Amino acid sequence: MNRFDNGISPAVIYTKGHFSVVNELTGGFGSDNGNAVGMNLQPTYFFNRYLQLATRYQLAKSTSNEGLRPQRRYEREVEMKPGDLYQAAYVGLNYYIAKHRLKLMTGLEYSNMSGDTAWTASTMIRFYFGPHSGGVFPMNQILPLDYD
Repeated sequence: MNRFDNGISPAVIYTKGHFSVVNELTGGFGSDNGNAVGMNLQPTYFFNRYLQLATRYQLAKSTSNEGLRPQRRYEREVEMKPGDLYQAAYVGLNYYIAKHRLKLMTGLEYSNMSGDTAWTASTMIRFYFGPHSGGVFPMNQILPLDYD
């Protein structure tokens, strides 16, 4: 978002039982490479207090042929080029060791930028002990669920 003169990004977070979803809309306006809008949809489902299915779908569109840049950490490494249309889908599993403070994450992501495609497989350890280490989103304060 720091490439744009103006930006907006509202989000909606919904949780019910084992299911949660985060939906974010993003708009960036006033860049040298035009304007861009995007959507990020992240549904998740807890099978039990330790195991979570995590999914994500992303869609972005720019008014310029090279208005969108590939992600620095993964997609640029495989030489994905800038473009005007981006789509990505992710599916993975999270294993909670100490709620949101310590968890193992593994998943597979497919991304496409104006015809360039990339597949990314990842396994991570997330370690977070900040002042709000119950979670960074309000839904993280109640998840993982307490199961009997």
